[in-house]
Amino acid sequence: MTKRREQRQPIGLVHPGMRALVHLTNEQFSTWIDNLRAVTSGDFEVGHGLNYWFLLSALAISDNFEMNKKELHERIPQLKSEAGRRYVGDCVALGLIEVVSTKGTRLARLTSAGARAVEATLNRWVEKFGGLHEAHFRQPRQP
Repeated sequence: MTKRREQRQPIGLVHPGMRALVHLTNEQFSTWIDNLRAVTSGDFEVGHGLNYWFLLSALAISDNFEMNKKELHERIPQLKSEAGRRYVGDCVALGLIEVVSTKGTRLARLTSAGARAVEATLNRWVEKFGGLHEAHFRQPRQP
């Protein structure tokens, strides 16, 4: 017989942990941009950083860190393929993604620089969000 976990009640914005989470989330967007700048020339529009995240993270979880280039164009939520194509081109120019042709297929592949930016960001998130969870949201175990 397994115990059923009690469902957690939603937490409102007045909770100190929620406020800390908002601040930390905003800080982590800066972390991502800083990590991109560390592995590139840093010459890109900061506002495009989230779109770059969607592309690089899609490659980071793909087999061999690569996928069909046309499929990658459609990995940015709420954007049409044409816009995705532009951001893929930006990432290629920044050295975050490379395009290779194999057996008549054009593949987008995460470069070592792109992988370093994603890894550094994820490691920072694990550290920071884990600490915030422990400080504000961890519920004591029920006997």
